[in-house]
Amino acid sequence: MTEFDRHLQQALRATPPLDSARGSAVKEEIMNTYDRKIRIAKWLGWAAIAISVLVFVLCVLVYPWLHSTKALIACAAIAILAGQLELLAKLWYWVFWGRMKTAKDLKELELRIAEIQEQLTRNADTSPGD
Repeated sequence: MTEFDRHLQQALRATPPLDSARGSAVKEEIMNTYDRKIRIAKWLGWAAIAISVLVFVLCVLVYPWLHSTKALIACAAIAILAGQLELLAKLWYWVFWGRMKTAKDLKELELRIAEIQEQLTRNADTSPGD
């Protein structure tokens, strides 16, 4: 048995087991928390994309009526920045989504380990003595 295995066993023994009703409620609450964070991030991402597309479209529509070179360059620069904001919003959402899905999966694994620990503890308590 390696040091890691001993450390894992000690940690599992030190953690109190979850009863099934409380465990499922805790699991459901945690999963809802991650889903809520992902939903909020999705709405923020869509809002940023909508704003950047709106600014881009406005710049494209205004561009033909501008006569000053400075105004033309400024409008083109704003349109380019709006496009970059859209890309940045998409990238931010994808990174955030990946991070939240990973954290959610890890939390599910933790809860599954707690359930297995509870089952093992229950089986050890009901098995005949050594």
